Amino acid sequence: MLTRLGWVELTGQTEPSAFQDNFPPGQPRRFYRLTKAGRGAGDSAWANPQKA
Repeated sequence: MLTRLGWVELTGQTEPSAFQDNFPPGQPRRFYRLTKAGRGAGDSAWANPQKA
């Protein structure tokens, strides 16, 4: 939802994700950063669970 709002963007950095025991490898972890729109969103927008 945050990417659809344009509040975050991918940094391009990933790292492998591993589960314990005998599970197959998981999806890689992707890192995000706040965009200008995300930094400019007010506290009320971030506090709204339907939006954020």
